[in-house]
Amino acid sequence: MATIEYNCCVKLSDDNWITYHSVNNLIRFNRFLDKKFSSSPKWLFYNVYDKWEYKINGATNVILENFTNGENKKTPWGKTL
Repeated sequence: MATIEYNCCVKLSDDNWITYHSVNNLIRFNRFLDKKFSSSPKWLFYNVYDKWEYKINGATNVILENFTNGENKKTPWGKTL
């Protein structure tokens, strides 16, 4: 069975962006962000893109989903893309 891979662009509280390539488990990725950015800077949200569509079609950048951190936290638990 082929694994689905995503590119994820993360917005941090210090106005920087970080891109992670080849993310294949969004729940583990969310836990990684919570652990890595537990102190300043914190992660605010991240957008999920289809890695292979990007490679085939070029920079289409269709956002599949986004997840947020904070008071109204939206996480990938139980989410199917």
